[in-house]
Order: sequence, then C-alpha cells, then structure tokens
Amino acid sequence: AEMGPRLGSRPYILSPPRRAQVIVPLMTTLRRWPRPPVIAVTFFGMVLLPMAFIPWRWTIWTLTFVVGGGYAFALATLATTITMALCFGIARGTRLHDRVANGFGGYAWFRAFLFAVKEAKPWKVVLLVRLSPVPYAALNWFAALSPDVTFWPYIAASIVGHAPDNAMHVFVGQGIASLGDLLKGKVEPTPGRIAAVAVPFAGGQNGGRGRGGRARATNSHPLHPSSRRHP
Repeated sequence: AEMGPRLGSRPYILSPPRRAQVIVPLMTTLRRWPRPPVIAVTFFGMVLLPMAFIPWRWTIWTLTFVVGGGYAFALATLATTITMALCFGIARGTRLHDRVANGFGGYAWFRAFLFAVKEAKPWKVVLLVRLSPVPYAALNWFAALSPDVTFWPYIAASIVGHAPDNAMHVFVGQGIASLGDLLKGKVEPTPGRIAAVAVPFAGGQNGGRGRGGRARATNSHPLHPSSRRHP
C-alpha cells in the first residue's frame, strides 16, 4: 500500500500533487470571501509573523492572487517596513535589548556585521546584508544592536534591499494564482509560469534527501547553533 507523506521530514508535509489539490480549492474559496478581511488578516500576518520567526511568505502569495501583483507588492513593502521599524524600536528601546544581544552574540556573522558597520557606511552594510542570505527576520532584530546604525538610513536601505525578495514572492504568487488554469490547460505553460509554480511546489515529501541530507541542511542554516564560532 502507498504510504502517505512523513511528517517532519521537511516544512512541506504534502507531496507536490497533493499540494496542488489543497491550494487550488483554497484559492477558489479565498476568491469567494470578502476581500477586506482577507487583506487585513494577511497584512497583519505579514507584519507580525516575522517578528516571531514564523514562516510568513505565504501571506504575499495570498495577497497576490486576491488583489493582484502591483497591490500585493505595495502592501508587502509597507508591511515589511512596519516590521523592520517595530523590531528596530523594540530591540533598541526596551528591556529586550540585552536578550536580543545575548541571542545573537555567539554567531560569527553577527560579529562580522558589527565590525562592518564600524568600518564602512552603515546603510551600505545594511543594504548588502538585505541582499545576502542572512535571514530577513534576524536582521530586523540585530541591526538595532549596533549604535552605528541609525533608524532612517537603516529603514531606507532595508526597503531597497528587501524589494527584490518581495518582488520574487509576488511573482511566485502570480504563478500560484494561475495554477488552476495551468492544470486545466486554459493558459499556455510558459517557462515563466512553470518557474513561478515550481518554487512552492518543488521537491518531494523528503525534498530529494534522506535523513542525513536533512541534518546537513539544518546544520548549515545561519541560525543553527553549529554555525556559531566557539572559542
């Protein structure tokens, strides 16, 4: 008998065909709902979820197939800017400052960031880090720990540096929005549509790796303790 997907092997717990079976009806249902509540829930999710390191990219996808790519990009830019500002203010202006500093202080890339902002213009460093693989949610918190980083240059550099990421996920959302028509043959399967759909639906239930592969991928994450530099 065919076994179902194993839980915990990957953040995606459904195989690609089953993901399509779930998401296509979900998109149809969302389009029937009143738009203001859907927009409000996804917008506030986009603001609050990254603050707790909870996956949030699905909110951009949802907004894209509810309101369209242009509005979704504008709302994503506004929401991520609010998140950046909130995390910066909380980390710098409250008692959480020491806790955030202790949480990130053991990571080599965090110490490299503090060194870089002392040696170069802070806004340039923030811009480059926004374009790097350093997690978006992590930079939201630890950028405030450097006294050399001031609020408005940080926000401006972050908006510019995070724009490509928002644009990419709007593109993915557009691919998901056309998934139903693509599966029914109503639209032409162009390379662009296929690429957009492939991002959220790529990989099998184990992501093409065994247990050892998952362990290696987990340990290589910038926030994993094994990436810390020990004395």
